[in-house]
Amino acid sequence: MRSAFFLTFLVLGSLIGVSAADIDSDDEWSDSGNISGLTTVKTGSTLTISGDYIVDDNASFVIEDGAELIISGNLSTIAPSKLVLAGWSNIIIPVNNAGPTGTIRLNFHDEVIYPLTFTIENQTFENWTGDVFDWNGSLEQANIVISVFHLTFQVVAIDDIQVSPQGNTPFILQPEDLDGDGLSVVTEYDSQAWSIVNNGQLTINSAIVIGPSIDCSANCSIIDSTLEGTGPIDVTGALIISGSSLSGSLTDEDIIVWDDASITWINSNGTGDFIDNWINILTSRTVGVQSSNITFSPTDIGYDSIELGSLGDCSYVQQTSAECTDNIIIIGPTERSRLVRWQDGNGDLHTESASGVATISNTWGDYSITVESIPLTNHFDVEIDLPMIEVLSIVESDSNAVTNKRLGVMVSIENSGSASANIFLECTSGGEDVNIGLTVKTLIEAGETVEVPINWDEAYEGSKTLECGVYIPDSFEGINVGSGSFATSNTVVWADAEEDGANLTVPIFIGLAIGGILFFISSRNKAHKENDEVEVEVEDEDIGSIN
Repeated sequence: MRSAFFLTFLVLGSLIGVSAADIDSDDEWSDSGNISGLTTVKTGSTLTISGDYIVDDNASFVIEDGAELIISGNLSTIAPSKLVLAGWSNIIIPVNNAGPTGTIRLNFHDEVIYPLTFTIENQTFENWTGDVFDWNGSLEQANIVISVFHLTFQVVAIDDIQVSPQGNTPFILQPEDLDGDGLSVVTEYDSQAWSIVNNGQLTINSAIVIGPSIDCSANCSIIDSTLEGTGPIDVTGALIISGSSLSGSLTDEDIIVWDDASITWINSNGTGDFIDNWINILTSRTVGVQSSNITFSPTDIGYDSIELGSLGDCSYVQQTSAECTDNIIIIGPTERSRLVRWQDGNGDLHTESASGVATISNTWGDYSITVESIPLTNHFDVEIDLPMIEVLSIVESDSNAVTNKRLGVMVSIENSGSASANIFLECTSGGEDVNIGLTVKTLIEAGETVEVPINWDEAYEGSKTLECGVYIPDSFEGINVGSGSFATSNTVVWADAEEDGANLTVPIFIGLAIGGILFFISSRNKAHKENDEVEVEVEDEDIGSIN
């Protein structure tokens, strides 16, 4: 993977410089030279760059809305480069029969702290670390291939390779001079050397572009082109890449597609290996719920398919901020948990497959909703099916009642909601709690109206009404699960029972009268009986005197 065109830029005397300018009409740059400063392509204009140019550090192109930049030539940077090695790589070193023996030295850009394995001419060197690797052997051949394996725990890059043949002059091979597999030539910048910001139309066609950061806020097309050291390209608009090659990303991806921006990838190659072709990241990720007391538990979320546990709307925010208790739950606290789609270095497409459960629990019951597939969007809302409870009426069994004795009452309760509820009745009279003889909950199914019998008990006389409502748990604050209003009975007159002594006066009087009558009858019967006995005795005496 040699970038031979790079050498054409070294003849500085023949270059024509292009400095900062506003392009307010169609123009074409077809020569060779240096580009520096800020170039703004104004609305309604098109700038075509068909020549070969070196772009100075910090130079930039800004394409306005309604403008277009077409790159069909070669744009590069004079920044030093390095050769980045993929997990498996083969470096072809042209020694060109330099001598019978000699030394090949690999100068690494950074110290290698995770072990590498080298295979050279059937020799294997394992568990190597450091910043300089030397191999000694025969140079009597056109090329020597060095195979390198590493676990990609760090970016492994080579600054240059020195060949020192015995008895001949040493020479140095730069990254651009080397071919092989799993290799990328990138600039040594921690960030790109120059930039393209597109708010209109950017077309890169049959071009070689090295070293810029590219911001695709509008429409970008990369066709049959080679881009090096441009990654990651930021896409907030739309990108089409076809028949092209990207290499040398400074991060773990060649392209980042943000939020709902679009990408079309056709027959193209990326840096490969552990560097993803492109990833899709959401800048924010939240779910809206009905109440701050609802929690959401996502599963298999993001690039790593992680579980975040039970989250509330105060998770990942300041407890005293307005975001706490705003009924919005953050489910993407990290960039990796907001990474929802990606195409890996092998070109395989992956999509997050996350699910979640929203839950609220209280004395009425446990309520939840399962989201089988969490949307790949910045925000979505969930709504849990809940009850809707109203007390319709209170009907007393009598309009008069005796204090300290129970009066039967029927309470009608409706659930017009979408879920059942185990409710408690609470009743008052004159603003005071009353005893209704009910201490258990009442289950009311969704869409059901029930009649609940209760016993009303009052201790004091008076004309009174009974007011009954349903206790609504505090966790339903902010959610409409019923008006919470009380229904009222008709007026009932409560009176004390009569005293026991007063109630016995009539029975006692009747009893005495009956007793007197019975005594009188009994006395008369006794008198008649005595008279009858006297008469018999007289008769007996008379009979006896005749004898």
